[in-house]
Amino acid sequence: MAPLAPFGLLAVFALLWIPEINAYFFEVVDGLLSTLGVSDLETYCGRDLYRFWQDTSGFCTTPTGN
Repeated sequence: MAPLAPFGLLAVFALLWIPEINAYFFEVVDGLLSTLGVSDLETYCGRDLYRFWQDTSGFCTTPTGN
């Protein structure tokens, strides 16, 4: 099993390309976040801020520290 270990993460990414598996995975993640008390707004802003390479909606901002 050890020789296959480096390919485990690659296999996870490959599985997440399958739309049905991707949808189920993120439903589980969303359920976990809801259980932990993370609101939909916080989830949206986290996703929006994480994708820094794309234009943001401007709704979610971070403090600049100035």
